[in-house]
Amino acid sequence: MRIKSDLLPIFSERFSRLTINKKHRELAELYNVSSSAISNWKNGKTMPSIDMLWNIAVFEEVTIDWLIGLSDNMKNELLFL
Repeated sequence: MRIKSDLLPIFSERFSRLTINKKHRELAELYNVSSSAISNWKNGKTMPSIDMLWNIAVFEEVTIDWLIGLSDNMKNELLFL
């Protein structure tokens, strides 16, 4: 089983890739967090809560498993029919 520290770089890279064209301020407003939280997520310093992971997954139309590296399948077709 992976521990949180193993998931940080994977989440950071994937979240950064998903949000490359969005400013930290925009993301902070969208997810109702501080710009520093967005920066910490992108820099692999912290991870969002499970509730926030769910919000990110829904908004970005990806799976939580993909966000944290438990799956290479970015989208679950059943979720987005």
